[in-house]
Amino acid sequence: MEERKTMPVIALRGLTVLPKMMIHFDVSRARSIAAVERAMIDDQKVFLVTQKNPDDENPSQEQLHQIGTIAVVKQLVKLPGGLIRVMVEGLFRGELLCLESTDPALTGEVAVLTAQEDELDCIAREAMARVLKDKLEEYGQENQRAAKEILPNLMIIMELDELMDQIAIQIPWDYTVRQEVLDHIALMDRYEKLLQNLTKEIEVLRIKRDFQAKVKAAIDKNQKDYILREQMRIIREELGEDNPDTEGDEYQEQLNKLSADKETKEKIQKEINRFKTMPSGSQEANVLRTYIETLLELPWNKVSRDNQNLKHAEKILNEDHYGLEKVKERILEYLAVRILRRSRAVRFYVL
Repeated sequence: MEERKTMPVIALRGLTVLPKMMIHFDVSRARSIAAVERAMIDDQKVFLVTQKNPDDENPSQEQLHQIGTIAVVKQLVKLPGGLIRVMVEGLFRGELLCLESTDPALTGEVAVLTAQEDELDCIAREAMARVLKDKLEEYGQENQRAAKEILPNLMIIMELDELMDQIAIQIPWDYTVRQEVLDHIALMDRYEKLLQNLTKEIEVLRIKRDFQAKVKAAIDKNQKDYILREQMRIIREELGEDNPDTEGDEYQEQLNKLSADKETKEKIQKEINRFKTMPSGSQEANVLRTYIETLLELPWNKVSRDNQNLKHAEKILNEDHYGLEKVKERILEYLAVRILRRSRAVRFYVL
């Protein structure tokens, strides 16, 4: 027959206390303070149960979880502002059967839930404990702090019951997860819930690690590029060289204003990008600078009419070029043939 007790009840907000768990928390609501004071007058026992909604100021029984923890108050300290800080130790699971009084203290009838007997033999228990420890090792690989501070104490526990209790206490889970563990009274159900939560936590940590690694790699690359650019800038200033970024920006502005087809502008853009990465004093940079300036000065997509006057052409050739009589003669012959063929205007394209 289950044991029933009438005892003070404290409704917890955002906190779940488990059996064998030692924890301290602050109490501020009048009914909770009255419940602690009543417990200290009696046998220091109090029933701790978590609210379903932490925002409820005066929760009813329906707004409380059914399963909670019977705990003993180890220490009580009064703080300024009417607060009380209590230290409790969880003892047993308990089931809230009904609330008997809400004024001034919250009290209720609680059934003490003892551990249910199971049919697991020692070999099955050993196997279950090993599976849990294997999962703990995986967890430690993803959480180095836990591997140093938490896992050593867990790995030396031999009894399955104690191991499961301590896993639920030591792993920094949210209170909702701990409440799920608290709700499972049967040993096998509790084992499956712990294994499920451990597996989920490992996957979350792995995904988090991958995200952090990607972000760190991107930050490191950007930082490295920035440092290298700054070093290059300082070196150029020390050498008294022009900054190629300034020239590159000027070329970029000229390219943006240039009236040319898409393919031509893409090729010039490629050369400008290459120029920006070169040391300004190098021979290759000087050659590339001349080449880019020539490309930007060319009359892309512009057409001029040919002057078909051979006398005028002969005059220009004689004024601009001394000698080369045979060459001039061949040019005039070529122009004459084009005129005779009534060719269209000559268009010059620079490749």
